[in-house]
Amino acid sequence: MPAGLLRNPLSVLSALTSSPEDTRFRHLAEQFDVAVFLVSPRSDKIIDANHKAVEFTGYSREELSQLTLSGLITTSHKSSLLQKVKGLTTGTSQEMFDVSFQTHSGATASADLRIAAAGEDGDQPLVLLLARDSQQRVATEKASVQQRSSLAALKTMGTLLFEPGEKSFETAVGLCRDFIAADLVATYLAPAQNQGGEQHGTATAPEFELWRVDPSSQDLPTSLYHSDPGDGPNTLVWKTGQQPQSPLAQAVRDSGCAELITYPIGPSTSPYGILATGFRSGNSAILSAHARTTAAAAHLTALTRLHKREQRAKHWSLQARNAELNLDTVLSKMIDGAIGVDPEGRITRVNPASERLLGYHQQEMVDGQLKDFLAPTPVATAVLKALHQGELHESNDVTIIKRAGEAIHVSITSVPVDNSAGDPAGGLILLRDLTDRKALESKARHLERRAFVGDMSARFAHEVRNPLSAIKVSLDYLKMEIVTDDPLQAKLDQMSHEADRIESLLANTLVIVKPVELKLESTDMGEFMQNFAVNWQARKQCSNISCDLNIAPDTPPALADIDKIGQVFENLLDNAMQAIGEAGGIISVTVQSAPNISTLYGDHVQVNITDKGPGIEPDVLERIFEPFFTTKKKKGTGLGLPIVQQIVKAHNGVLEVHSTPSVGTVFSVLLPKAIDHT
Repeated sequence: MPAGLLRNPLSVLSALTSSPEDTRFRHLAEQFDVAVFLVSPRSDKIIDANHKAVEFTGYSREELSQLTLSGLITTSHKSSLLQKVKGLTTGTSQEMFDVSFQTHSGATASADLRIAAAGEDGDQPLVLLLARDSQQRVATEKASVQQRSSLAALKTMGTLLFEPGEKSFETAVGLCRDFIAADLVATYLAPAQNQGGEQHGTATAPEFELWRVDPSSQDLPTSLYHSDPGDGPNTLVWKTGQQPQSPLAQAVRDSGCAELITYPIGPSTSPYGILATGFRSGNSAILSAHARTTAAAAHLTALTRLHKREQRAKHWSLQARNAELNLDTVLSKMIDGAIGVDPEGRITRVNPASERLLGYHQQEMVDGQLKDFLAPTPVATAVLKALHQGELHESNDVTIIKRAGEAIHVSITSVPVDNSAGDPAGGLILLRDLTDRKALESKARHLERRAFVGDMSARFAHEVRNPLSAIKVSLDYLKMEIVTDDPLQAKLDQMSHEADRIESLLANTLVIVKPVELKLESTDMGEFMQNFAVNWQARKQCSNISCDLNIAPDTPPALADIDKIGQVFENLLDNAMQAIGEAGGIISVTVQSAPNISTLYGDHVQVNITDKGPGIEPDVLERIFEPFFTTKKKKGTGLGLPIVQQIVKAHNGVLEVHSTPSVGTVFSVLLPKAIDHT
């Protein structure tokens, strides 16, 4: 304890002491745990002393009263002390440290002194001298330093809890010695923990391996086993006088320690490790050794658990991020719209298909309300109600309005999602566009009706043919029975002509409604069109019409039925000739390889028939392939182009038309390229 702490007893005794015979002084001096001497500066004689002075010097009171102060002090301190004693005045005091006293046994004892003027002895003041063993001061100062070091270590260990990790654990272990004030601190860890893995409790836990010892010692066992007495997961306390039953206790005893304490790090059933502390005899920390070792082990346990929780949190966070990324990837690849909502109906995620389906950008939809984007149908309310109740909801053929105002048909399926507590947390709404399906269904119904009409038309054609043949025979008979110059002959001719026209319509109707049977072969379309154009022009005997043929040299052969494809180009050339009219002109015929078209499979050969006639108006162009639709007032039946289209389709080809009024028209026939088997 610092000498300054002697001031209180010194001031009290000085106030009481007015003479050597003051009984109050002696009574009070006996109450203090420091040596008290009353000295006369004039004679250097010790006038009085308390029992602590007797214990300190080994002299009795009677012997001390026969001694002088200079007789008790060693030579090195004598002159300095006597000078201070004789120089004191009333109300002043002096301090001296590590003053050596000669004891009764001849040995020396070191003390810290506090000297002050007390009562008077004649014209000289008495001197009051308080002495305390210097070893007590050193021990007190050491304990104070140790306490400050322990508190500093505890403070630092506390901050490590905010950043748990392997480095923090290692730092905390290093601070344990300062906190516990032990002479030896050793840490044993289970092998899985020592390698940074996670230790799981088992009935037969693995051995513990020495991980760190402070200060370094080569004599401690490198491994502890559960079979060793006292070295298991339970607390062990060994003290001098007890038989050391474990290898660790024996090693600690051999290192000079008088006490050993071990405490588990982690749960006692399956600890992560063991904290061992050793104390030498005389270490004042022994009094609080068990409590501090327990606290240090608890701190290491908390640090380890926090680290493991942090690792698990990071693991689950990574898993959650990966799941989120996987979900985003899946949703981005979906052809159906997907909208995520929270329990309040607020949109949290939107996939690209939803953007395309509804016409809104993702930024516009996120944080918006679901009901604002599934308008005007009240299905949003039903969906949110089902999600709130944790139920699946399905709505088929719901009409909603896109951003552009277009009505679309969708099916809606909502899938509820729960949070970690099992409470509803919104869900995922799937939107499937039924518009195309509805159109296909409508088209299928239309085709079904057309098939029915076609079947009926075929039956009707067959049924009409027989009576029509009888009518024609009857007309021919009447024509033979009536004289040639009879006026009825003109009527009969007209009736016969109309009967022939009806027969032609019936034949064409049967061509349309019946499947086209083809005899396909590899055909050089350039050579075919060159011969066909010459023959066609000769048949038509139209000198004012010429065919300009342009054949690309690298054109591959096409797969075609020569007879059927001849009907196609016969019709197209006839139409081009009629479009040019009596003024005449040029019909351009181009044969080449077709450009790559995404809707076509494989390579094709393209034949273009181009005229520079008046062109076709857009409203007419939309209907030119409809049966019986024609703009020809006299000879048109409206079946020519539908038959052409059917023949081209039977070839697995494509018939296209491009026309600009006042500019001209182009019909393009695309036929599959013939396969080369050479």
